[in-house]
Amino acid sequence: MIVGEMIVIGLGVWFGLGGLVALIFLDFGVSRIDEAAKGASFLFRPMIFLGCTILWPAVLFRWFSGDKINEQNEES
Repeated sequence: MIVGEMIVIGLGVWFGLGGLVALIFLDFGVSRIDEAAKGASFLFRPMIFLGCTILWPAVLFRWFSGDKINEQNEES
């Protein structure tokens, strides 16, 4: 039972931290990383919430690395 309890507690901590990171990222960070997210529909953020929750270490790494995707080049 101790191993099972440790797994359940570990998953609870993982998803708790992930939910917190996802809420903060979806509010402040997603439009800084992806220019296309600025004009996305209102369903976009709830759709990516679960992925951000599960993959929160990768989300934090990408957010703090400063790399952007879908960046608009202003070259003429």
